[in-house]
Amino acid sequence: PRTVAAGGGMVVEWALLASLAEADSENPLPFEIARPTGFADLDQGGRAVVYPDLPGRDLPLHELTGGPGLSAHLGASLAALHEIDTEIVADTIPVYSAQECRTRLLAELDLMAQTGRIAPEVLRRWEEALEDVRAWRFRPTFVHGDLAPERVLTDRDRVLAITDFTAAHVGDPAVDLAWLIAAAPEEAVESVLEAYAYHRGERAEQMVLARAQLLSELALGRWLLHGLRIGDALVTDEAEAMLADLAIAVDGAAPIVTG
Repeated sequence: PRTVAAGGGMVVEWALLASLAEADSENPLPFEIARPTGFADLDQGGRAVVYPDLPGRDLPLHELTGGPGLSAHLGASLAALHEIDTEIVADTIPVYSAQECRTRLLAELDLMAQTGRIAPEVLRRWEEALEDVRAWRFRPTFVHGDLAPERVLTDRDRVLAITDFTAAHVGDPAVDLAWLIAAAPEEAVESVLEAYAYHRGERAEQMVLARAQLLSELALGRWLLHGLRIGDALVTDEAEAMLADLAIAVDGAAPIVTG
């Protein structure tokens, strides 16, 4: 750890990984997780956590294709992640109800609207999705919370390991699908979601895809808020450009929540 906060986060993650190892022993996951073997004292104070190295390479997100193989196994892996017994991990990570997830997003939307830098039609689109109660009736699950290609280690056709659980919580499973909808090829997303729904079975609720779409769009607003918060004009300009592109893309499109 390079900061006191990072050191505290590592200790929390160590406790979570111990709980996940317990869950894995009861219902084996289709991928590896880090299994801490101990701590190493640092000369400057604090401790580093020691893990065995995990196999695989970063997920080649933009090279994913549809059909069986890596995309399908990724969907199955995400389903398994969301089927972890929340009672096993609830003592070590934050737990949010469906209503709390929605309330937190509404608060973020208010901050985004206050910037005056997001097209009114985009804000209305997001507000309508957040106000449609049909989308917010879901059973909270275990959520990784910060998935990205470098945290999903793969070989040619399988997910070998998932790493970095510092943002893990119990909440909306759509959080772990939004990054794929935003960046993966469309045919690959279809295969991921098909495998995800198959492996979750009756527990896969219908509106998770709509919420994932909403979250993928809200990520642009979050990037804008981040740029404004740190005073970085490059980040702010990039976010505004992406939000302008989004406004064009969704002009005349169906609402996020339909049916």
